[in-house]
Amino acid sequence: MHDELLKAISETYKPPAKTFKGEEEERVKWVGDVVTEIIDQNWDNFDTDKDGDLDEEESFKFIESLVPKDTLDREGYHAVFKKYDADGDGALSKAEFQ
Repeated sequence: MHDELLKAISETYKPPAKTFKGEEEERVKWVGDVVTEIIDQNWDNFDTDKDGDLDEEESFKFIESLVPKDTLDREGYHAVFKKYDADGDGALSKAEFQ
């Protein structure tokens, strides 16, 4: 049964292309698909308390992992975090993070 499930998933799951090749007007959708893919694949790795949301520290580490050669400014990130924490609960849902 496990092998059948894996086969069904692999046959139906189509990740976004790794590079964009198409018309410029399709680029926005492609970027959105790639962002969603990155979030879905990595969310659980950074949601260390497993509450379904990323608090400021968890989300900072996620963003930091995407730019490993750069140093992120924590104060600047704090301002961005507050802006995108739409409900003000001190954590980002997947929708807010996206």
